[in-house]
Amino acid sequence: MKNEFMNKLKKYFDKGVEISQDAVIKANNAVQKLGEQSVIRLDIKALQGKKNKLLAVLGQTVYADFREKNLTQILADDPAVAEEMAAVDKMSLEISKKEAELAKVLAKAAAKAEAKAKKDADEKR
Repeated sequence: MKNEFMNKLKKYFDKGVEISQDAVIKANNAVQKLGEQSVIRLDIKALQGKKNKLLAVLGQTVYADFREKNLTQILADDPAVAEEMAAVDKMSLEISKKEAELAKVLAKAAAKAEAKAKKDADEKR
């Protein structure tokens, strides 16, 4: 009886591992199908979302300084503001790098498509 239970338990674990492996393979295939362009676009969207959150924090800081501290002006070298502006600038730079990477990938894909179209046209002649 104990052996039967252990065999059933082992069978369930083996089935679970098999299903998990299938899920990982399917997920991997789905990611590959997205293609490099889509992955970069998703990265850009994520970075833009982070930048928007940083801008919101910056806006809250500036608003608080005006309302709670009754300031009439805020300078960019104010420590709290400067730190948040630096974070926004860093995120903007990361977005620019990803956009440049996407442009290269798109150019490469366009060149490849153009070469294929030319080859197809030459073969028809």
